[in-house]
Amino acid sequence: MSDSESNKNALVILQRTELLKVEEILILTEKLLTESNLHVPFLMKNEKYVFVDFKTMEPTLKRKEYDRAYPFIENFAIVELGKKWGVIDKDGEEVISFKYDFISNFNEGLAKVQLIDKWGFIDRSGNEVVSFLYDEVNSYQNGLASVRLGNKWGYIDYSGQQVIPLIYDDSYSFNDGMAAVKLDDKWGYIDYSGQQVIPLIYDDSYSFKDGMAAVKSDGKWGCINLTGEEFISFKYDKVKPFNEGLAAVELNSKAGFIDKKGLETIPLRFSWVGNFKEGLARASIDKKIGFIDKEGSEVVPFIYEQAQDFSEGLASVSFDFFLEDYAKSGFIDRGGREVIPHKYTLPQNFIRGLAQVMTKTKCSLPNVKTDLSTPFPELIRPLSFNKFFTFYIDSTGREFREH
Repeated sequence: MSDSESNKNALVILQRTELLKVEEILILTEKLLTESNLHVPFLMKNEKYVFVDFKTMEPTLKRKEYDRAYPFIENFAIVELGKKWGVIDKDGEEVISFKYDFISNFNEGLAKVQLIDKWGFIDRSGNEVVSFLYDEVNSYQNGLASVRLGNKWGYIDYSGQQVIPLIYDDSYSFNDGMAAVKLDDKWGYIDYSGQQVIPLIYDDSYSFKDGMAAVKSDGKWGCINLTGEEFISFKYDKVKPFNEGLAAVELNSKAGFIDKKGLETIPLRFSWVGNFKEGLARASIDKKIGFIDKEGSEVVPFIYEQAQDFSEGLASVSFDFFLEDYAKSGFIDRGGREVIPHKYTLPQNFIRGLAQVMTKTKCSLPNVKTDLSTPFPELIRPLSFNKFFTFYIDSTGREFREH
């Protein structure tokens, strides 16, 4: 079995399990990490990052320190040094120099990068294959990338050649052989040659997925197929893209789900619903969030103020609203059991066994010496502020930081 097949199998197990022992989770998490990903970013007390061994937390890669660091993906890691971004390999060697203001993850062999106020693309060797010409770019998808220059969007190929002219007011990436584009406040769809396959007649739209796209016309949402034929009537106030065979819909301030035949398989009884991920979907009743299954049954109680989708068998949840002193979030499993305590701010989803989280510390500047004859000396107080620290945890809650 290949490493990628082994990783996929481990991911399936994590998605399906409800409660595992710590030792079992560690084993599965390690399977999700490739050999190069066993080097994990570790936050030190000096607020610098080094890479450590996933098992032992001992420093690796010659203990080089970085201002910011992301986990390895396919033997490469994006790191920041001196306010500039570069890329290192699994041996810690610099493969792309530290000169960029931003570097994205590689997608289809290329990464979007920012230099000053312009965007281009580089390959894994650092070659600038698309010049820094554009004001905004999206990652390559199915061989083409949407780019913006001024107020107009178009598409370029891997060589940077403009294969579809920059004439649109907005655009999405290609999927199912078509891309949604906007011109003069109307949306439609084009093919790889730039030909309009579905006329620009809609008020809003989503990208195609599995041969279906949600579109809006005359204030109502429905769905069309790849030929532009309506197969779900325009009667909803909102239709989201299909995911795991179901699409979230809203009508008269109530939300539920329909299947690909348009049947309302989960009645519209919720105030809000998200998309299905790993077999569960977020839903809201009386301003509280919980999770339901594809039968519409409650799986996780409606007790949370905030929640994210499940990823690798875990979902971040919070009993607090974000604006209330930065909500403390933790992680639950698919059975609703807390597996990581509520102590983090703005946690991200788990990806390949790791999640990025933040903690907040209140800091104060010392009193400034002053002449006590100054009017209102009692008003002079230490200046306090919140300081945030960003680091990674694994699915057992182990923190990759120095305490």
